[in-house]
Amino acid sequence: MMETVSAVMASGIWQRARASERCLVEIPVRVRQEDAAVPTVLRGAIDLVFRESNGWVLVDYKTDKAALQNTPRLIEKYRPQLDAYAAVWERVVAEPVIEKGFFFTATGKYEVIGNP
Repeated sequence: MMETVSAVMASGIWQRARASERCLVEIPVRVRQEDAAVPTVLRGAIDLVFRESNGWVLVDYKTDKAALQNTPRLIEKYRPQLDAYAAVWERVVAEPVIEKGFFFTATGKYEVIGNP
């Protein structure tokens, strides 16, 4: 656990967040998804969200050791979750998400994810 915290705190994305206008961590998310074949509830937490001058940045931490070999596969695996969080955040705050990405603690790399 301390390794994860240290990796995040040493990262450039954490420095950006700390220098931002507003920085929030561990924001709970619960949203009913009506468009699914069977109505479901999305539950989770946005690990890090911060506001820069032109909008919000969402970051999801991933602790998978598999990132050492296969970051692209993990990005595709977790991308729907990050896209859902971004859509929810935009609805709640009525402001744009200008960037979303994954911070892989095993590699210390932040990967920006574009729109699908």
